[in-house]
Amino acid sequence: MSQEPEEKKIPQGRIARITRLATLNVGLATELFSAAGRVVTGKGREEAARRFHEQSAQKLLKALGQMKGLPMKLGQMITYLDDYIPENHRHIYRDALTTLQTKARPIRWKQMSAVIKADFGKEISELYGDFNQEALAAASIGQVYSATLHNGQAVAVKVQYPGIAEAIKNDLKNIQTIKTAIAMVLSKFDVEHTIKEISDRMLEECDYGYELCSHEEFYSVWGKDPDVVIPRIHGDLSSEHVITMDFIEGKSFAEVLKGDDQELKNKYGVILFRYVFKSLYGHGLVNGDPHPGNFLFLDDGRVAFFDFGCVQRYDEETIRKFRLVKDLVVEGKRGEDLKDAMNQAYGFPDNLDDEEFAFLEEFLLHCFQPLIAEQPFQLNRKYTEKLSDLGLKGTFLGTRKAFRKGVTELKGQGLAFLSRIHSGLMNMLANLNASADWKNIMEEIDREIETEKASDDSDSDS
Repeated sequence: MSQEPEEKKIPQGRIARITRLATLNVGLATELFSAAGRVVTGKGREEAARRFHEQSAQKLLKALGQMKGLPMKLGQMITYLDDYIPENHRHIYRDALTTLQTKARPIRWKQMSAVIKADFGKEISELYGDFNQEALAAASIGQVYSATLHNGQAVAVKVQYPGIAEAIKNDLKNIQTIKTAIAMVLSKFDVEHTIKEISDRMLEECDYGYELCSHEEFYSVWGKDPDVVIPRIHGDLSSEHVITMDFIEGKSFAEVLKGDDQELKNKYGVILFRYVFKSLYGHGLVNGDPHPGNFLFLDDGRVAFFDFGCVQRYDEETIRKFRLVKDLVVEGKRGEDLKDAMNQAYGFPDNLDDEEFAFLEEFLLHCFQPLIAEQPFQLNRKYTEKLSDLGLKGTFLGTRKAFRKGVTELKGQGLAFLSRIHSGLMNMLANLNASADWKNIMEEIDREIETEKASDDSDSDS
């Protein structure tokens, strides 16, 4: 990790956090007025916009990195959902905010080591053979360190920031100020919808007991897969605020984008695709924090997955309905058959009209375009830009309809959450320019699921 100055502590109180956010908002507003002034005085719209986005990206980086918690999580999202940013300015935010994925300014070792000692009631030297006090990664909820066990085995140690749960609770009270900051920069971003999805899950991520259970669940699903690496947990060195796991060395997503050839990028893309859709359709599991800082890419073509603090689970009946929608789309079924399946799977309100269903079908068909288009199909910016434009269209349509018949809520389980995961995955695949026969890969996933289910049924009968 680069030698960033260390923070003494995270601001936790509501007043302290809202003050940071208010300062950020004032800074962004100042940049916006300055940009408008440059246009008025004839400096040029494009030059004014460029300077506004450059200054705003740096202000976001500094403020969100210091605050951690919910604001930083939003900054991480911007790096992989950047179709909401004007095309000629995306690189500004990507270059600046990618740091927030793993390399934000760390909290001082004195504060972090106290968490380990408090959880185990022992000195760190009693727990580990060696412990590197410089953080490998600093993210929204905690920091990751490298260490060795007394037997010499290399491990990674994830330590939760002291007071982060309290800070997030106060973020939720300051939600309007956070919305103002993000909306000022990303005019196309569905701020209200996205912040609600994230905030519903953030406090879960502070429960490392929950994360350990989820980690073990994903390990049981993927532990024997030749292309997927889930690091093994060391339960005796894991606790309420500390998780110790096998150390995995690999490349970051940014390094892959800059250095790997397209063939390897395609392979990585296929693994990401399999990981998401087999976890969902086969086991009802979705890792709800798909930002690239949670993956490492190994030189031998495998992908390692970390961070299971935000997991959405679906029951078997819900997954059956999800799969039915997917199968009907791939088979070319449209109209009433698809409408009925969508209603059952996603729990649409009873009062949706024909215009709304026509939009939902259009949106669904584009989501499944990688499966129904001529193969092989390349995921690229054209695909994800249309995905984000359709999302915006849906927001406007819902708002317009709400004036006439009131706000309607989805009755289905976690559809908004599922939509965000799909968008996150497709944006990463588009960044890779990944090309593959996605239809065939999905068919292979379906066969694997059926084989595993048959094996499980056989084991339960014996």
